[in-house]
Amino acid sequence: MNDEMSADELRWNEQALAAAGAVLSEPVQAATVCNQLTIDMNVKGAGMGKGMQSMAKFGEKQGRFMSKLMPGMKGIGDMKTGGLPNSFVLAVTASKVHAIQSKEKKGGDLTAGDVISSWDRNGFQAKRGIDIAASAQGVPADRQLLTLYLPNERVSNMMPGVGMPTQFVVGRDPASEAVVSALAG
Repeated sequence: MNDEMSADELRWNEQALAAAGAVLSEPVQAATVCNQLTIDMNVKGAGMGKGMQSMAKFGEKQGRFMSKLMPGMKGIGDMKTGGLPNSFVLAVTASKVHAIQSKEKKGGDLTAGDVISSWDRNGFQAKRGIDIAASAQGVPADRQLLTLYLPNERVSNMMPGVGMPTQFVVGRDPASEAVVSALAG
């Protein structure tokens, strides 16, 4: 992810509404491309160089591997990512919030794939990120954090009705703002 949204990224965000509409059965109110908050962003935000980025990535991979060896801890990586890919279309309809596979090709148009996951909008929680915290986490100034409280079987077994807070990065363009406003007010 660059420090500034490219023309392609802005165009893909504009195309997200139509792309989501092509795969969903109800009208889409807002949609944008959504990305995972990465270790690279975190390390860069802390002012550390490439060596620390490599070490942080290695540590994260090692932690995921070790968690799979521990009884009852399989899938701990999904708790951080919400089970969602690095990039996807986040779409909002009157009754649901959807994560949809996105296919982005430099110089090409955005196309939507299968619906990855859907959640009832009633009771769905999201929170707009705080700019100073986003900056400290390495999020470029033309993007913002959006925390989605995603249903998670482990968390819901312990605390029914509580979603796992998962941070994502979206733009500050009109398409992204429409999604953030629809979900986080």
